[in-house]
Amino acid sequence: MRKDGVIIVLDDYPMDLGRMVAALERDCPSFQVIGFDSERALETALESSSYEDVRMIVADAILGPLARGWTVLSRFRRQWPHIKRVLVSNRATREDLELAVNECGLDAFFCKQEHFSEEALVRIRELLLVDRATLPISQAHVLRALEDLDRIRPGVAELGNLYRNTIADVISFVFYPLLRSPRLEVPVADGTMSADIVYYNSAQSGVLQDIKMTSQSLRVVVEVKNSRSLSAEHFRQLSAYLAEPAGKCGFLVFRGTGTSKYRAHVRYSWSQGKRVFLFTESELRDLARRKISDREAGADFAEYLETVLREKCLQV
Repeated sequence: MRKDGVIIVLDDYPMDLGRMVAALERDCPSFQVIGFDSERALETALESSSYEDVRMIVADAILGPLARGWTVLSRFRRQWPHIKRVLVSNRATREDLELAVNECGLDAFFCKQEHFSEEALVRIRELLLVDRATLPISQAHVLRALEDLDRIRPGVAELGNLYRNTIADVISFVFYPLLRSPRLEVPVADGTMSADIVYYNSAQSGVLQDIKMTSQSLRVVVEVKNSRSLSAEHFRQLSAYLAEPAGKCGFLVFRGTGTSKYRAHVRYSWSQGKRVFLFTESELRDLARRKISDREAGADFAEYLETVLREKCLQV
């Protein structure tokens, strides 16, 4: 029987780990439950899997003398923000828990007993019913992101991650439901490089669906540059990422204006089988505002977005 997704449980105490895994297997039979007894064991598993099917991670707050469960949850928040994050503990201090809540964006916290209480299991079932990956970015959230873009100075290296995260919010709003489950700083190629953002390509029609079928591109890689100009190296970098398992479709986003030189780089990428789309920040801003206005007017934004994508294909 096909499972609805994966639940990860992380606890260094074997008896507690076994009880939690058994409780979840019993109470959530449509999910595959995988237990890990250390952060290292989990990291080893992550190296060989993209964990697209993971819906929740449940981590003990204290993982031995030094390791802490919230550091793992914090990593998941950065790289796989769609995955629900649950912390359990009987030993963590109040200060520990406050730190965990602030850093991890917890979906739930439970005191760890001999096994999950019925109340805890009910809450877990409720969380699994609402998959964060299927939820769109709210209009209020994207409006704040557009305001944040005005405050991020171009060319400042220290602001690169902030700019990337803000652009991720805008793209998530504009391209939902075609693109889902954004992950940040995703290892690609031989594992020595990390892509800024990787989306799951869930398009059921149109340009992105065609690319998904013809190029086996189940994902869309996005590289974001907090600069007003691009170099040939930026295009080579994205092109290097567009291979298995990432797929052959990618967006390159920057803060300047498209030029004939940049379009020539895009055409070359397409000639090599790499489906590169160049987006300026101003284009994404306009698309976000258009989606908001179309909602208010009852217009079909999906049709407009499809037209934009097809025009970019015709320019190649």
